[in-house]
Amino acid sequence: MPKSAVAVQTALHYFTALSAGNLSKAMRYIAEDVVCDTPSRSLHGSKAYRQFISQCLPAIRGATLVASFGDDTTAVLIYDLTSPPRVRCRGADRLVVDNNRIVNIVTVVEKVPD
Repeated sequence: MPKSAVAVQTALHYFTALSAGNLSKAMRYIAEDVVCDTPSRSLHGSKAYRQFISQCLPAIRGATLVASFGDDTTAVLIYDLTSPPRVRCRGADRLVVDNNRIVNIVTVVEKVPD
């Protein structure tokens, strides 16, 4: 695999595990010292990030990847999320990867109008 694909592949493995509801597997791709900026807060460390994601997962009923791209250290994922009762959101993550672990995440999520 070319080095330029490593960040995208790591991000896709993470997204696939998370969208399947497998938080333990998704966390294998998260660095201990991860920093994540979400629309509502900034999180520092894998423990805080795991707690945040574990609260979000029950509300998500579906996740569909729209696009992925990146370079040797950074990946961008764009995706659609659905949750009951028919709420649809569009999300984008910018993920920085170091040694096959995600060290920084910036997440933007917005509700898609009906």
